[in-house]
Amino acid sequence: MNSIIPSSSALGESANAASRPEPTCKAAKPTNQKPKPTYKRLTANHFAQLHAIWDADPRIPTVASRRAWANARGVNPDNVHGWWSRRAQKAKAMGIELSREAYDMEVGNVEAEVWEEEDAGLGKDKGHYRRHGTHIYAFEWLTSDFNCQSLIGRFSAWYVREERNPTLVAIVLYACLNTGVGVAIIAPDVVSEHFARA
Repeated sequence: MNSIIPSSSALGESANAASRPEPTCKAAKPTNQKPKPTYKRLTANHFAQLHAIWDADPRIPTVASRRAWANARGVNPDNVHGWWSRRAQKAKAMGIELSREAYDMEVGNVEAEVWEEEDAGLGKDKGHYRRHGTHIYAFEWLTSDFNCQSLIGRFSAWYVREERNPTLVAIVLYACLNTGVGVAIIAPDVVSEHFARA
């Protein structure tokens, strides 16, 4: 019985084949991850609106209504939830008992955000002053025939850069003085002496 002896070349090829790594072609896993939404930052105007809602009804709104309020303005709902959470914490620290009854807050007027962006550029062109760490812009372009209520609605707390300063947590009131003189901001512990000259 004759045995077939493989040639040296055949042995070499089989050794090379054994040493070659097996091709690993794993199928790419489908990525079903949705892109993260992009949000605008909360502005002082947003904070002023939230403070106005809080002053009118010191209860904590429902999660759904807070989310709707944030989505209507293109801001992160988590930031809005956090704002209301801080309100509750501050009220508790001050000994204020809040009602446990939640309510649906209204979305409100979103057009004010457009006004804010349009008017912000005009104010910045006129320069700004520093007072107690607050940036207050001089609206020198205002004329003496401006409407007080319109001014309050359009500018809200736009002057305040951040809500984090405890002395500037809210714009309590906009006081229209003499329409020929200007407008003053009255905030907790801070009274602006800068007026928007006509």
